Amino acid sequence: MMANILTHGTAKYNRSRRKRKKKKKKKDKKEDEGLSLRTDEKKLKWRPLPFQENKEKCPLVVFGAGVFGKDMVKMKGLWCGVIGKLFATLKKRDAAGELIVVTIDEFKTSKTCSSCFFDDLKVAKAPGFKGKGVLSCSKCKKVWQRDVNATTNGNDL
Repeated sequence: MMANILTHGTAKYNRSRRKRKKKKKKKDKKEDEGLSLRTDEKKLKWRPLPFQENKEKCPLVVFGAGVFGKDMVKMKGLWCGVIGKLFATLKKRDAAGELIVVTIDEFKTSKTCSSCFFDDLKVAKAPGFKGKGVLSCSKCKKVWQRDVNATTNGNDL
């Protein structure tokens, strides 16, 4: 057995096989380095442009009326409403003309159909499905995701 290994050669005792293996490792390493250079070039090629403020467009910030007075947080030892502070800061920027701040009443926005404005959507029932995230309109027979419907109704307001 031992004589066979020495004469016919395994990886350990066969010089030509060891040489080929070494060359292949070097070749693979060079190819890997070439690939990394190409990816670095791509990263440099597709750099994002610097931010440019558009003077013609004005940002719009919409606040739902339900967020006020519900967020008492301790900041620097004092209890304060973070949303209230944020809203006051945004109102100052609104007065300066930098943006527009709007408050909306979000009452029943997710319970009103966005297409026919029927105001009593029911939870969709399906076998193997639990939850209240999908609503169906009994008037126009449409099925809505609760959040999508509320967002669409908020945009209409």
